[in-house]
Amino acid sequence: MTAPSDGFSRTNYELAATWLRLRRPKDAIPPLQAAIRGSFEGGNPYVTRTELHQRLAEAWDAAGERDSAAVHYRQVVQAWEKADSLLTPRRAGAARALTRLTASR
Repeated sequence: MTAPSDGFSRTNYELAATWLRLRRPKDAIPPLQAAIRGSFEGGNPYVTRTELHQRLAEAWDAAGERDSAAVHYRQVVQAWEKADSLLTPRRAGAARALTRLTASR
């Protein structure tokens, strides 16, 4: 089951969150990829591209795909480098995950 997207879709984001809660990370990946690859003309409420990268990183991480997870965590860390303090904990979590994934290289 996937939800195709014409934009940064909250529906895809929330669907992926459900798959992750059900411990089915590989099912969370396609709707997130569709949201990232879609245009800006979606009819669903929007989420930011960085939020999509964060959730996609978590899905790849939970699926055991270290390299793919690292790519998306890196996007989050870079995007939120100078973000408001409200996002500091989320950026820090992504940075810790990135360090964990790349430490054994």
